[in-house]
This record gives sequence, C-alpha cells and structure tokens, in this order.
Amino acid sequence: KQPVVENIIANYKSRDSATGLPARTSVMDRFQQMLHSDIKAPRFTAMLVRILTDDTGGKSGADKTVQDLTLYRAADALQKRLAKGTILGRINQNALLLIQSSDIEPVSRDAANRVRDTLGTLGGLIDSDIHVHINTMNLPARTAFSADQVVERLEALH
Repeated sequence: KQPVVENIIANYKSRDSATGLPARTSVMDRFQQMLHSDIKAPRFTAMLVRILTDDTGGKSGADKTVQDLTLYRAADALQKRLAKGTILGRINQNALLLIQSSDIEPVSRDAANRVRDTLGTLGGLIDSDIHVHINTMNLPARTAFSADQVVERLEALH
C-alpha cells in the first residue's frame, strides 16, 4: 500500500520540450516541497533512472531525437504503473528522476525491480539489462537532506 501525496499540487513550472515531462527545475522544486511537507509517509525513495542508448555519446540531430523518444516511451510506460503521487521528470539528456513515498520498508529494491521490468517491455527499444542503470536512495520523511543533495548523490553513483 502506497500513501497518497495530497498536500502537493502538481504545478510544474517548466517542461522538457522533447518529452513533455516536467524539467529538472520543476522536478527539483516539487521534490523539495515534498521533503518539507506534512506527508504522513514514513519514508521516500528517490530513484535516478539512466537510459543509455547507443546515441547518448554526444551526438546531435536525429540521434538526439532517438534518445528523446526513448525517454518519452520509458516515462509513458512508467506513468501507467506508478502509484498516485509519484514525482516523475526528466533531469538530463538520459535520465529520469522518480520520487515515491512509502510505508513499506524494503521499497528501493522492489521499486527498482518494477522499473526495470516495466522498461524491459518497450518492444526492442532498449535492453533493460544493458541500457538501464538505476540508483536509489531511501530517505526518512523528516530528512535533513535537500532535494539537490539527494540528486547530487544519485548522480555521483555511476
């Protein structure tokens, strides 16, 4: 059972132009609000999902479009399976950030496995065992970390 995040309204200031997902600034603002709200969930799981396709090596033009399409398809598949109140947005060229509240103890491993399973169903677009890298971090609801600190730690884990 996942608690519903009711105290935060999903007003995203900026969206990624290629995917329509909330952009980094909006996701980080909303995550910061969530960390300092009165949500009754005992913990949060922050998940950085990197999708590394063959065209993430600094190419541009049509190859960038393939990466954008891959992230769009991944986000679309995830949105259909995520609990209500989950934050999902694009934070860089090849990564999505997911934030979930939970009252379940081993949530990060289970959540990462569900994400990997979901992304493995994208019909040959990516191979979840090779192209998907997931870093997770569990946080107590009342944490001293800021959203920026959490994401910096997730991004530092390669």
